[in-house]
Amino acid sequence: MDSLVSSALSNTVSTANSIRRGAIFSLFINAALVLLSMALAYATYKIARTIQHQADHDELTGMPNRRYFNVMLESLCKKAGGSKNQKVVLMTMDLNGFKAVNDTMGHVAGDQLLIQVAQRLVAAVGEGKTLARMGGDEFAIAYSTNSSDQPCQFAQKIQDVFNPCFSIEDGSVKIDTSIGYSIYPDDADTLKSLQITSDFAMFSAKQSGRK
Repeated sequence: MDSLVSSALSNTVSTANSIRRGAIFSLFINAALVLLSMALAYATYKIARTIQHQADHDELTGMPNRRYFNVMLESLCKKAGGSKNQKVVLMTMDLNGFKAVNDTMGHVAGDQLLIQVAQRLVAAVGEGKTLARMGGDEFAIAYSTNSSDQPCQFAQKIQDVFNPCFSIEDGSVKIDTSIGYSIYPDDADTLKSLQITSDFAMFSAKQSGRK
């Protein structure tokens, strides 16, 4: 009788140990699967963020591109439309002398120049304004303001960015920029007309030589 009890007890303990080992193994597998799922989710998130960033930013300078800028400009105009005193300034810029650098020194030098221009503009514009490379040697800035006089002062600040020469391929390059701006809703009552009037102002400044 004692032998049977001992044998039954031994079998019970063995079974319990087997169940415990199985449970521990299952717990380990489940934990590993959870960690793997979290790693895959994070990797997917990072890839999605990278794709989104590439879609919204210029590859050369890392600045927002035309697509991102237009979305932000539309958002600013919609917000300003609901406020009596709020205005939106669209500032359009075109580099003077960039084509000559590109033609004489090559596209690599031109790219270096654009990167340096972008860095100076980012530092000068600061926060609260949207700055973008629209393509080629064209840049744009958009922001909200309560004053119609402030844009002229800000445009001069941007002009001053180009006072120092740029260092390209062990040499110095001097360029500047022509700037035009338009104010919504003072100068234009639609997003399209705001873009047209800002471009027209920039081209007029460029052709007149006033910059």
